Amino acid sequence: MAQSGSGTGSKASAGSAAVADFSLNRDQIITEALILIGAFESGEPIDPNDLTMSANTLNIMVKEWNAQGKHLFHEEEGVIFPVKNRQRYQLHATSGDHATLDDFVDTTVTVNAASATTAITVGSASSMTAGDTIGIELDKAVSDKSTNDLQWNTVAAVSATDSTYVRLSAALAGSATSGAQVYSYTNRMDRPLRIVDGRTFAQDSLNDAPMTPIAKWRYNNISLKGSTGRPTNYFYDPQLNMGEFFSWPVVSSIDFLYKITVQKSVDQFSSASAAADFPSEWINALTYGLAVELAPKFGVYGQELLDLKAIRDEKVDDLLNFDVEISPIMFQPDLSGR
Repeated sequence: MAQSGSGTGSKASAGSAAVADFSLNRDQIITEALILIGAFESGEPIDPNDLTMSANTLNIMVKEWNAQGKHLFHEEEGVIFPVKNRQRYQLHATSGDHATLDDFVDTTVTVNAASATTAITVGSASSMTAGDTIGIELDKAVSDKSTNDLQWNTVAAVSATDSTYVRLSAALAGSATSGAQVYSYTNRMDRPLRIVDGRTFAQDSLNDAPMTPIAKWRYNNISLKGSTGRPTNYFYDPQLNMGEFFSWPVVSSIDFLYKITVQKSVDQFSSASAAADFPSEWINALTYGLAVELAPKFGVYGQELLDLKAIRDEKVDDLLNFDVEISPIMFQPDLSGR
């Protein structure tokens, strides 16, 4: 959810009067928009019904702006934790699959842990907290790690005197030998609007390899969807509630992680003091955008509305042209002789 904020920002540097960031909260944006359409005079209270309607209109608008699809500030890096031979992973805060946008802990077991134990010793648990989700690599055949699986559990506590000792909320279903992989994270990934980029990370060689996005029809036409190997292709279906990520081939061991760059949804304004989930340079565009949306509801039509729309469109276009990734353009001469 959007975080609380006010019409001030943080200082750019100690002892400086300059402010690097600026934001307005929900009600401040609504006030500015109502002034633009002549529906409010500064110093007067806003009618509660008008405030509720304006807040709903603002949330509808920012959700619609998701479809612009070019907000670099809403791109984040995430990881999907592997399940052997799994073709589909569901991405949502309530999914049974494991994926996160948070920084996650990547460590290993350092002392052999027997089956049914409720505690493990790892390389470092200093970034783990009680309640975190934790995955531990369990042995199926010590001589062949490709047969191992992750058992997902919950951190019950991290020792206050030993930052390598982790208590678990449930007993291990098998043994975990020293060197076994351990992951932990705090929050599950919510449904991404899009997956912008995908690659796999190999734990054994510590290297990334790109994955190619493919269309749904192309994925559906793959005859052997259960083929195993290092995944080279992916298809993402955002669905309505639960996003679905498909990879091909599928992993046959847990030595791979899926790393993804996602476009997340714009957070709605959850309260009067909630700040915009946009950079400060977008605040004016939000204000004019809301003014355009509110104008017909307050009887503003004709040239006045057209003028507001023109100003809004100019501001949004400028921001969308600015909000692009800077990358080099490379030219290569045609040496074929044709």
